[in-house]
Formats: sequence, C-alpha cells, structure tokens
Amino acid sequence: MIGANGAGKSTVLKAVLGILRPSRGEILFGDQGIGGLRTDLVVRHGIGYAPQGRIVFKT
Repeated sequence: MIGANGAGKSTVLKAVLGILRPSRGEILFGDQGIGGLRTDLVVRHGIGYAPQGRIVFKT
C-alpha cells in the first residue's frame, strides 16, 4: 500500500486485522467477509501486519 503520511494506510490495515473496528463498510478477503473477526482469526487467513522499522525477526 502506498500513500502520503497521514493518508490512512495504517488505519486500513488495523481495521483489516480487527485491531480497529470500522464504523461502516465491509472488509472482504476473497469472497469471505472478515470484518469483525478477532485478530487471531484474521491471522489464520494468512493476513499479517509488520509496521516499518520494527524488529520482527531476531537476527
């Protein structure tokens, strides 16, 4: 996802993962609605979020 600072990229990803609850709209992954699922259930679909600058893997 590409966009200017403050455009809402992180907010969209957090909504997809269930970290934030959207006030309206629908989140689809393929043909399945995932909006409102707990984060662990979204991750089981293979969706993840790794913010830039975070040490995700130990080196």
